[in-house]
Amino acid sequence: MTRPRHRRQPATAGKVTASAPASALAAPALRLRSLLRRQLGPYLAPLLDQRPAARLIRASARRHWRLLAVNLFTTLAAGLGEGATLGVIFLAVGLMTAPSSQQWARLPLLQSLPLLQHQLDLLAAWPRPLLFCLLLGLAVLLQALMGLMGYINAVSAGYFAARLDTEITGLLHRRILSLTYACASRYRVGDLLDYAGRAGFTVQ
Repeated sequence: MTRPRHRRQPATAGKVTASAPASALAAPALRLRSLLRRQLGPYLAPLLDQRPAARLIRASARRHWRLLAVNLFTTLAAGLGEGATLGVIFLAVGLMTAPSSQQWARLPLLQSLPLLQHQLDLLAAWPRPLLFCLLLGLAVLLQALMGLMGYINAVSAGYFAARLDTEITGLLHRRILSLTYACASRYRVGDLLDYAGRAGFTVQ
């Protein structure tokens, strides 16, 4: 008397069912990664480049991070100053067109600053010509601060470029002087000097 044989389930069935949710979750992640790579790739390429020149520039930037921080801060401050100047000019125009200073203090732009309502109410009691001159003086002061930020930005950028020029040119001179005669004789006359002279300008 023969016993009925039970069919053995394939061992891969459990694996397929277990890997299905993982593949379903991995597909959106891959699409998101490819989308970010296409959109942010041109901006992140200098930071991820592994060529020797790119690594040298990144190392120099890390050494002079204070100059880069000053440059970034002055850029942001100049942008904020531009927006603040436009806001002050808008307030000055609103003061000229408002029937009274009290109604000028109720402008939507000023109502969005609840912490300054008490000071604005005090300013609304001032004569309109004096308040208008105060706004114009504030706009001129903001423009002066923007000019100062632009000057500091240009000085920090130029100082950073000069430091890179000095460091990289000195590094190339040391590398060229360390070459053996057999290696240096493979270059044409003047090529090594031209490479060393143009290195800093190329990095800038």
